Amino acid sequence: MNKNPNVFVQNELENLPNSFFSHAEAIYHLEEVGIEVRQTRVADWLGVSRANVSQVIGRMQNSGLVELNDDLKLS
Repeated sequence: MNKNPNVFVQNELENLPNSFFSHAEAIYHLEEVGIEVRQTRVADWLGVSRANVSQVIGRMQNSGLVELNDDLKLS
């Protein structure tokens, strides 16, 4: 059992929805190329609706995977 709530162990990672990985990858790539990471940009990058991104980002935020202020940041 993992005692650090900020670190996921293998079985916890395997149980995350696939959408978490694609959204995290989009956030990472946008940040790497120096683009402000906004939910609308993630939606454009992934070719999905803004509502979808909002829902997935909310779930990721509840899981402690992202921080949402003005920009999105991976935790």
